[in-house]
Amino acid sequence: MPPEQLAVLRAQRQAQQPQAFEVLPANWLAVQIFLDCAGQWRRDSNGTPEAIARTQLQSAMALWPVPRKQWADTFRRVRAMEIAAAKVFRQRAQQAAARARNRR
Repeated sequence: MPPEQLAVLRAQRQAQQPQAFEVLPANWLAVQIFLDCAGQWRRDSNGTPEAIARTQLQSAMALWPVPRKQWADTFRRVRAMEIAAAKVFRQRAQQAAARARNRR
């Protein structure tokens, strides 16, 4: 496996370490759904998570008590977390790849 891919995998493992965080009550359900989808990310060719599979997101929302009227709002909240997380995953992967290139 190329050093860049190994660096990306190491960065992803570090990113998966649990950390405490505060959740506003209005976001509690969306956070639970987001966390339930943690293993359902589509990945790019380097293995970096890009997006949560939509079918898995719909399944998670169906399992939680999300009133049908709140699906759009809950989806937007989960999507905002997904976008922020994907940005962090990309940044960490780029940093790890840069470190791997600099070690050569």
